[in-house]
Amino acid sequence: MSSQDFYNSVLETYSDGQCRNSQFSPYAAIAIDPFKNELPGDGGYPSLKSYYRGEKSQSGSTGIRVEGGTIEQFIVGVVTSPNGFTLNAEICTFENITLRACKIGFAGTQPQEKMNRILHLKVIGPVHTLFGFAQYGRRQPGNWIIDDVEASGEVNSLIYRFTVEYFPLYINNLRTESLGAIGTWQTFLSDALTNSTIKLAGLRKRKNLPDPVLLGGGINIVNTTIAYEDGGLPVIFAGKEMGATRFDEQSRKSDFLIWESFKQQKFQASAFIRGIPISARTIVLKRKDVKGPVKVGALAIFYEGNYNLKGTGIVTKVNDTEIAVGQLSEGAAKGKANWLGFM
Repeated sequence: MSSQDFYNSVLETYSDGQCRNSQFSPYAAIAIDPFKNELPGDGGYPSLKSYYRGEKSQSGSTGIRVEGGTIEQFIVGVVTSPNGFTLNAEICTFENITLRACKIGFAGTQPQEKMNRILHLKVIGPVHTLFGFAQYGRRQPGNWIIDDVEASGEVNSLIYRFTVEYFPLYINNLRTESLGAIGTWQTFLSDALTNSTIKLAGLRKRKNLPDPVLLGGGINIVNTTIAYEDGGLPVIFAGKEMGATRFDEQSRKSDFLIWESFKQQKFQASAFIRGIPISARTIVLKRKDVKGPVKVGALAIFYEGNYNLKGTGIVTKVNDTEIAVGQLSEGAAKGKANWLGFM
């Protein structure tokens, strides 16, 4: 898979086409509490069906510690409580682990996971999503503390998580060299990203613009630098809770574009684009249909009528008759937006 295809891929369909990626029994290097008293809805691990036995109890493990080692070529590196019934899986520590060639690095699954820690993690890549909390087991997030992560290889997304109640997630001392996006991260608690340096994969590597770097909102971002490796692009955060996202002054030095869905945005120019064909990640508009000034190099935002952001592009040509927008992000290239605004 090319770098462009990797960064444009989505978690739901990213797969080697062979290994098991089932809700209650994914192919994992380490599974904490994989079994319960009966087979789960997906039939459980095919060669381990005899282990689904015993009394019907939700009690799970506490205080497991895993230190050292490399996890390579698994769907999930570490998953807790994938069986979808047991709880606990708490106060677990994973330290000095190296990850490479996984779909998801660490997967949490239920809200009683408390004080679980990931320390001194090295990610060589490729890993699609480093931390996932909505794919396996109960598909609910717990309380995780992540500290000191070095991701030198290609990672599509940092996280996929919705924190509605129960406990927050804290990420501290994260360093990335080739991250596609922070990912989907929505919280109504005190989730935080602190003391981190995030270098995003730029146009030279991914060939087209990204969709939003962060989709969601409500996160505390403190003393953190987020920027593209080859510069020149704003870091786009989008979601209907963007107004609740908090930045300290140090983090605000990054070139952010904050897009709050369902809230009217201001553009230099705009155009209705429904029905206009998209070819080779480029859309060509008639100049007379674009209201307002447009210049080459301007950022273009694809959105729906309710200001739900769908994707991005860059203006590559402007003359008296045409305006071309190219290097479209994956979301924009799908052609599902109604409107195009120029920043």
